Amino acid sequence: MFLYLSALNPKMVGLAARVADGLITNWFTEESYEEYAGIVQQEAEAVGRAPDEVKLFTLTMMAGEDDASVEAMRRGLAFYFASPHYHHIAEISGYGAQARQVQAAWQSRDLAGASRLVTDAMVEKFAVMGSQEQRRNKLRWMMDRNVYPIMYPIPRPGHTIDDHFLVIELVARYLNAGQAQP
Repeated sequence: MFLYLSALNPKMVGLAARVADGLITNWFTEESYEEYAGIVQQEAEAVGRAPDEVKLFTLTMMAGEDDASVEAMRRGLAFYFASPHYHHIAEISGYGAQARQVQAAWQSRDLAGASRLVTDAMVEKFAVMGSQEQRRNKLRWMMDRNVYPIMYPIPRPGHTIDDHFLVIELVARYLNAGQAQP
């Protein structure tokens, strides 16, 4: 049996490093990785564990490459930015002020306005989005650090099933790019 804890903030990451087989996070960025890696090393070693025993999984959002998919991602990210549970990651990733602006728009029930506040840079920071090369690089960056992405789509209205299959197809394409085909 394995035990993985859901962890977004430092205290839960530390607890996971001390008592669990690993942690499952969300909104994975280079900055959150650096923070998590430091906490895992410190807390695992404090209880006599090797830090590499603590596995890191991350829920990872992706959408299609078309404009409608990018807009769906903006709406999905606005939902997360509206939740204070994600503000620590937004803050350490350089988007704390923007997170609070999105949250304010969301709380005033201006959902479209909240979505418009989510910039391309925010989409690319908090999801596997951008150009094909950016997407490929982000996935490989995670894999190179032994971070296991659990991919999920932000579906377009009326395309939920199609978008789930699309994300599977895109991940396979991005991770297989440049490899010799049989």
